[in-house]
Amino acid sequence: MMGLLYSTLAIFRIELHRILSARMIWLVGLVFFLPSLTFFLRPPPLGPQQSLLLYAFVLYIYYQALLPLAALLYASSTIRDEQDQRTLGYLLLRPTPRWLILVAKFFACALVLTTLSCASITWCHVAYWKLKGATLPAGYHHLPTLGWALALAVAGSFSFLAVFSVISTLFRRALVAGLIYAFFIETVLTWVPAMVARLSCVFYLRSLLLRPPFGDPSLQKRIEEGMNLFEVPSRSTSSISLLLVTLVCIILSSIIFTFREYAAQSES
Repeated sequence: MMGLLYSTLAIFRIELHRILSARMIWLVGLVFFLPSLTFFLRPPPLGPQQSLLLYAFVLYIYYQALLPLAALLYASSTIRDEQDQRTLGYLLLRPTPRWLILVAKFFACALVLTTLSCASITWCHVAYWKLKGATLPAGYHHLPTLGWALALAVAGSFSFLAVFSVISTLFRRALVAGLIYAFFIETVLTWVPAMVARLSCVFYLRSLLLRPPFGDPSLQKRIEEGMNLFEVPSRSTSSISLLLVTLVCIILSSIIFTFREYAAQSES
């Protein structure tokens, strides 16, 4: 049992080192911090409610575009890089069960992605509310507002990584397949006023964005119209849906990785 644990931790450390030593982490980090620069373009003075509305829409950019893209880059590289470097065959020879290998890689990616996303959103919060001098509406406080934004970033990181992990185990060119999924499911279908929108993670993330501390009744209607939300599920429904998506996709990707043969591809 302890040997299995040490072997899994070793895979986690190797994957973490691979991610941190790659150039992609600098690109993802730069992209994550770019939206905060919009706060320094000196827009016209805004009132407290308008300031909160702008902040919510900038966060929406994170959840709609940046998080899915970063999650796709990391998830698609977990198996692809092993295949490109001809190391996947050696990895599969380890005594660690295949599903644990994938889970270890998943949590290594999740650690990096959640750290980057939370750091960038924290900087976004500080840049807007502190350095820029925007004022929160009455009844709002910085820590709950930031805490809610960070919680959504963590939920989005795990759910997107889990979805793209399934794609990475199914397709050799996972990056291309993931981009197609991200465009049609996470972008196009989320604007369709029907049940099909519930197939996307973004639908639930932007629904949660309307909940406290962003769910001011006077702002909610404007945000719903701006985000084209035809129906806003409850906070519990959105949270449970994201949790179920994450768990189901992790289990599914582990099953696919366990029974699919990769050795011939890695040696070709």
